[in-house]
Amino acid sequence: MKRVHLNAIIDAIALVGFMALASTGLVIRYQLPPGSGEAFGRGTGRWAGERSVDLLWGLTRHEWGDYHYWIALGLLAVLSIHLFLHWKWIVGVVHGKQTDASGWRLAIGLFSFAAIATVMALPFFANTSTMTRDQLQRQRIESAAPAPAEEGPRQSMPE
Repeated sequence: MKRVHLNAIIDAIALVGFMALASTGLVIRYQLPPGSGEAFGRGTGRWAGERSVDLLWGLTRHEWGDYHYWIALGLLAVLSIHLFLHWKWIVGVVHGKQTDASGWRLAIGLFSFAAIATVMALPFFANTSTMTRDQLQRQRIESAAPAPAEEGPRQSMPE
């Protein structure tokens, strides 16, 4: 297979993967938003079995989230192959023609890569917290409530 055909196939797969990722993300965000219910884990209270659950094509929000995750991993793999196939071009652009500014261009490229990699890695090093659903709901209500206006010192009116 010619390299041009392989690039076209990889690019087409990446386009389909991106479209699938975008569509599942839109479904999760707008069609089955947070609070639309989940089949399991909604508590065991008296009316837990009566709570409604929204479905789209027989799947809950969390099941759509599972598909979204696996599509993202597949797209990541395809984009890795895409970068591998275009590596010579990437190196050529970074190195470019030898000029006085070539060192700066390489330094900026390496700094940008390091900055992006750092931002992408931050969630893996952050601490998570745990709270009950009631605590979370109370916290969100308190943070959404407008802060009471602070009153300044009262001045008396001259009589």
